[in-house]
Amino acid sequence: MRAIEKFRKAFIWTGTDAVSGGKYLVAWRKACRPSNIGGLEILDLNILGYALRLCWE
Repeated sequence: MRAIEKFRKAFIWTGTDAVSGGKYLVAWRKACRPSNIGGLEILDLNILGYALRLCWE
């Protein structure tokens, strides 16, 4: 899951599959917020996975 998140962040912020650090203009949590409160509506896979596990049980 962490590897997938790493690739997603790298692609969204730089357009490539690698990030050398220090290039983020917005915190990831802020980017995952709904657009009506200033976010980019990017799904946070950790939260989504947690919600799916709750529904599964």
